[in-house]
Amino acid sequence: MLFLVGINTGLRISHILHFKVGSVKGTYIFIQEKKTKKKKNIPIRRALLKELVCGESGLKVNLPVENRIHLFR
Repeated sequence: MLFLVGINTGLRISHILHFKVGSVKGTYIFIQEKKTKKKKNIPIRRALLKELVCGESGLKVNLPVENRIHLFR
């Protein structure tokens, strides 16, 4: 899953590991860069969205989830 996120977003592993469940909203991932503190919204490609939602460890979209929980553990 980390590999898929990396190749589909072009983000560094250090950013990906800090994703929280609340970072994923609709078809975008919202992040704030560590170094520059700039906010970015990265579009999620269809293949990655499908894996995030339907994959074996996918997000349970309809369940109430704590936004502060890390997406990857």
